[in-house]
Amino acid sequence: MKSLPRILIIDDVYGRAMESENRDRQLFCARLGVRDVTGRGPSASVENPVAEAVLHSGQVRTDRGVANDLEGVVECVRAGWRRWPRWALVLIDMHFQTGPLDPATGEPQGDSRDRDPARYFGLEIIDRLLQEEELTGIPMVILSSMDRKQIEQRFARRGVFAFVEKDQLNREGLDLLLWEHGFLEDDRIVGHSLPVLAALREARQVSRIGNTNVLLLGETGTGKELVADYIHRTSRREGPLRKVFVRANDDMFAADLFGYMKGAFTGAMRDRAGEAELAHQGTLFFDEFGNIPVGAQDKLMRLLDTAIRETQRIGDSRTRKLDLQVVLATNRFEILRDGFRRDLLQRANASNPILLPPLRKRREDIPLLVEFFVRRHEQRLGAEHREISPGAMELLQASSWPGNVRELENEILKAVSDYRDIRYLSPEHVDAVREREVVPAAPAPPPVAPDLFPEPAAVQRSSLQVVMEGMAGVEFDIESRELWSGQLVEFQGAYARLMARYLQAALAASAIASGEPRPTTAIRMLLGRKTLRTSDAAGTIKRLLSISREAIADLLADESLYLGGTLRWAENLRGGAGRKVTTRRPGKTKG
Repeated sequence: MKSLPRILIIDDVYGRAMESENRDRQLFCARLGVRDVTGRGPSASVENPVAEAVLHSGQVRTDRGVANDLEGVVECVRAGWRRWPRWALVLIDMHFQTGPLDPATGEPQGDSRDRDPARYFGLEIIDRLLQEEELTGIPMVILSSMDRKQIEQRFARRGVFAFVEKDQLNREGLDLLLWEHGFLEDDRIVGHSLPVLAALREARQVSRIGNTNVLLLGETGTGKELVADYIHRTSRREGPLRKVFVRANDDMFAADLFGYMKGAFTGAMRDRAGEAELAHQGTLFFDEFGNIPVGAQDKLMRLLDTAIRETQRIGDSRTRKLDLQVVLATNRFEILRDGFRRDLLQRANASNPILLPPLRKRREDIPLLVEFFVRRHEQRLGAEHREISPGAMELLQASSWPGNVRELENEILKAVSDYRDIRYLSPEHVDAVREREVVPAAPAPPPVAPDLFPEPAAVQRSSLQVVMEGMAGVEFDIESRELWSGQLVEFQGAYARLMARYLQAALAASAIASGEPRPTTAIRMLLGRKTLRTSDAAGTIKRLLSISREAIADLLADESLYLGGTLRWAENLRGGAGRKVTTRRPGKTKG
């Protein structure tokens, strides 16, 4: 059973007010529908709370009164992000009042600098959190009563999901914020690790669109069907969820998907609706989309075109319009490099897939999964209820699990089935796992555009080494200048595309946790640095993408590749001599 989401509210007034008679704090929590679990002072009970809330003042008392405490805020955020229950959402006030205490009220008297939009402590908090690699992807929302227009241009480029008027936020508004931007568990999907919660948030966001195509990429056994079901449930579509299992070289694929008319082929004894037609007003799920035969790919074009959504039964002259949400799942990452029509991949939204993490990337979920599978199979097999020894759990967590969650369940099923009458699951009962502890685990590729999708790690490392060694070894013989004369534009173009692909991979990797690219994080990744000023990152991006604009014009024009928006972000941030700096948020790109 999932627990209530836990949120962090960083607010000087409500975070500081812990007195027994502080009615304002209690009313604030009641209006938001949250249970105050800060742990100090009394809290009013809330019926059917939306979330649990920890309130933090962001400040510290000194001998001179009250001062802002940036490092204390960062440590509070870190503490609630490292382990479960982790922050589902962080709401940050803008104006924090400092200074000597007023003798009459006991509240800080305030400093003129506190109300300066250029000095808002809330924006300083956000900037500081964005510099923390450990906090990448943390969902932040501004909660303030200050004038939004005064800081719109400043916060829009930061990793902030929304600006909410403090006095207007209520239970329904907070519930919507959590649903759209928060990290939430699901009743049917076991796990609360960051990669799982990030994938579920992406799934909810695409399910809101309703009539769209979603690509799920994940190794075998990562739960693609469960996520497809989650997308269907959260979309609240009225029709059913229908599944099409795609087998390689399946002659009946088209008949199963589109249906047929009586007499259309040998054995067609009656009219039959296809799975696409049966999924009308619901969700159509392609299990192992990567197996679709080459000859059948062109037949999917009109079905996957969201502006058309047509199907035609074999042997019928009529077409039928459909209202569908389509989820396509595969474990074949290589389809993004070759073997599939580019226009079909574009319709499948292959440039923006939801990446399902392998079990080795979400080890904190293994104890939950083990407990779940043990209890499930005890009940199903009528076996004894058992304790799980620390040694057995340690052994299970140490395995690389190349077969992922499915393999883990099979191992637990075997242990329960073979030892039904025991009441203690020891390492000996899962001893076969030891043989798999050293199985190398190839990392799953990040969700990037089809032509930029990385090769397996070993191959890619070798290829990069060859490229770098080859470039370093090239010499230009002045006696053979006819071989290189006039080639500068071509050289610049090739190098420009290489740098663009290099930057794109880093941007895509930086987007895994949050769903959106973070340019500063990407450049830190490329340079191998733990810290880097945002302005320096912007300068590096401008240099990388300015080698030859002509050669990468198509990459810059494709918004799904992040590059165009990132370059606009860098140019706006860095400005230039005599140039008016615009501060409009560049699409999906963040700083």
